[in-house]
Amino acid sequence: MVSRRAQRELERLGGDVQRLVERVGELERRQLESQQEGAAFRRLLLEHALRQEDDVESLRRSLFDIRRSLVARMDGESDPVSGPEQSTFYESVYSAIEERLRGSPEVVTSLQRRHVGVIADVDVDAPVIDLGCGRGEFLELLTQAGIEAVGVDGNSLFVERCRVQGLEVKQDDLFRYLQAQPDRSARAITMLQVMEHLSFPHLLRTIGEAFRVLAPGGVLLGETPNVANLAVGGSTFWLDHTHVQPLHPALLEALASFFGFEPVRVETLNPPEVDWRLGPDAGDSEVSEAVLGLQSYVLSGQDALLVAYRPEID
Repeated sequence: MVSRRAQRELERLGGDVQRLVERVGELERRQLESQQEGAAFRRLLLEHALRQEDDVESLRRSLFDIRRSLVARMDGESDPVSGPEQSTFYESVYSAIEERLRGSPEVVTSLQRRHVGVIADVDVDAPVIDLGCGRGEFLELLTQAGIEAVGVDGNSLFVERCRVQGLEVKQDDLFRYLQAQPDRSARAITMLQVMEHLSFPHLLRTIGEAFRVLAPGGVLLGETPNVANLAVGGSTFWLDHTHVQPLHPALLEALASFFGFEPVRVETLNPPEVDWRLGPDAGDSEVSEAVLGLQSYVLSGQDALLVAYRPEID
């Protein structure tokens, strides 16, 4: 005969087993729900991880600033510009560097004109968002084509320059502005010579937000130096001191696909003009074949253009 004490112990164990079974069932249900979330769940998980990376990156930047300040004090030096004038000073430096190294507005306009057709073919009744609009070359091209567009830039000198031209532009952080936009509210989002200025966590967040903000059928255009070209990746990419990281065309295509863009393609643009390019009929010698092979790495397009569409049916 089972004693009362043993009976109570059995009842307690039975209750524990029942709770354990319920807990396991709850975990299995949550796991199933997580699996069913699919791509949406992955984006949320990535967003959480990127926030943590941002916090770490912010702490690292703060530590770097402290170390730089300490070194400057030890050397008896200080920042040559401080106070309210600092931001304008550095914006002026960047503006001057871009004018000299990237090319005149006329040159940039001629290079970007081809992108207008891609957007014109998008049958969506919504504005275009030009992130990092700079001096406004592409904004002006869109306006001339009768396409509604707004530019966003953090450089106050560029923003003022655009406003003088009568262009609609907002001075804001690019990601913060994009994050504030409603779902499915843009015909196109453009980042022309912008992505290489972003840290990798910020690039991921920006691509993810772009997918959310684009209307179905909308297009993301991202132009960046083509680092698959050895002359660009090994030299000219580093002319701009604000470039953070090179972005290979294959990486851009993979990132866009990860966030759900379809179809996705990357085009190479603007091959260098040189007098010494060998044609395919240069000869059958081993030397000529080697030179022709090398040319494909040196004389390919100097820029890469990501063209990624949000599917019309999600």
